[in-house]
Formats: sequence, C-alpha cells, structure tokens
Amino acid sequence: MFKIPIFSILLISLFQFSCNQVREFEKDDISIIAKICGKAIRVSEMDSTSRVYFFINLTLTNRTNSSKSIWFYSCSWMSSWTIEPNSLFFYSEGCDANYPKKIDLKPAQSLNFYGIIANCGNFDKTIPFRVGFTEYNEMELRAIISPTGDQLMKKLNPKIYWSDWLSLNYLNNSYQISK
Repeated sequence: MFKIPIFSILLISLFQFSCNQVREFEKDDISIIAKICGKAIRVSEMDSTSRVYFFINLTLTNRTNSSKSIWFYSCSWMSSWTIEPNSLFFYSEGCDANYPKKIDLKPAQSLNFYGIIANCGNFDKTIPFRVGFTEYNEMELRAIISPTGDQLMKKLNPKIYWSDWLSLNYLNNSYQISK
C-alpha cells in the first residue's frame, strides 16, 4: 500500500486553499451597473423624422479596499464611456464648461451618471448592448480630446470596465407578458 506523508497532504491542502483565495481577489477594481430608466420619442422639427431616446443610469462602484480616483470630463463625461454595439451612442446637447474632474471614491462608494442613449441605425424590436467605463488618469483624459487622441489611446490600451448585457426594447403601443 502506498503511503503519503502527512506533511505532503498539509502542503497540498495549503496550496489548494491559497489558490482559491487568489481567485477570490481577481475581481475588477470597478463594477458597472447600467439600468434603462425610461424612453422618449422626439420628432425633428426640420424633417419630421423621429428618434427614440433611452434614459440610462450608470453606477460605477469602487470594489477595492482603498480610495480610487475616477477622472472624467465635467460636461462630456460620456467620452469616458463606450457602448457596444457602436450603432448606439450617448446623446448630448452640448455644454458651455468642460474640464477634467476627479472624484475620489472610498471603498464600496458609488458614482452615478445619468444620460441619454440613442440608436443611429434601424429600429429593431430589441438591441442587446453593454456599456463600458474607460479608466483614465488626468494626462490620458486630456489627451483624448486632442486631434491625435484616438491614436494615443490605441497605444495606451486603457482598461475598460464593462456592464452586463442589457436590451433596448423598441416596442411601442404594445404589451408584453413577463416571465
């Protein structure tokens, strides 16, 4: 009969425990939760075309054990966010004061963004999408609005924190039974 020394069993057990602990801490530093809060239809006065807009609440939460600095533009905060698919975009009517802003989030503290998204493509009945926050430092944030900002961001390859997938529902004047 083959005997394994007790020391080897303890060593294997400790190794397995430490690996399980490592996996637990491999979470993202930031979590993103996106929620659709409502929708509106706006008809253009110029050409009588209509566009559907969706109101979105984006919650960014610090999941680290220490404070985390979050940089974004005060008015065009959408430039730190990405939407997949790219047929969706953040709608903005512009602003008159736009400057880099830093918020220090304590552990487990959240920052909420309220925005409007629209579709530049055809209106399907539902569109799956997700929203990502790009973590920039102050220098990177200032660079993204420069004429070569896109090229710089490709070189830097910043971290993007993604929400779960959601669906935009274009069903109007109808009803639907939920599961």
